[in-house]
Amino acid sequence: MTTTTAHAADRPSYSVTLAKPLDAPQREIVDGAMWRCDGSTCSAPANGERAAALCGKVARTFGEVARFEGPRGELDEAALAKCNAGAVNR
Repeated sequence: MTTTTAHAADRPSYSVTLAKPLDAPQREIVDGAMWRCDGSTCSAPANGERAAALCGKVARTFGEVARFEGPRGELDEAALAKCNAGAVNR
């Protein structure tokens, strides 16, 4: 059981900080991955989706993204601006 937990922690994932915290915890499937958000923090297992494209989908689902990090690193300011172009207003 300990081994399974250790492997789960090593899986690549996406980590997002929203510009505004959500009123209540949310779970939503975005591009086949279950996203869990609580306050201004969201996360999901990495599914191979390009971070920039996925960021836009997350912004349309949960709201403006202040920080987006995936297995290949963090999106820069220019990528975040594109990501948030279609963000929902919360």
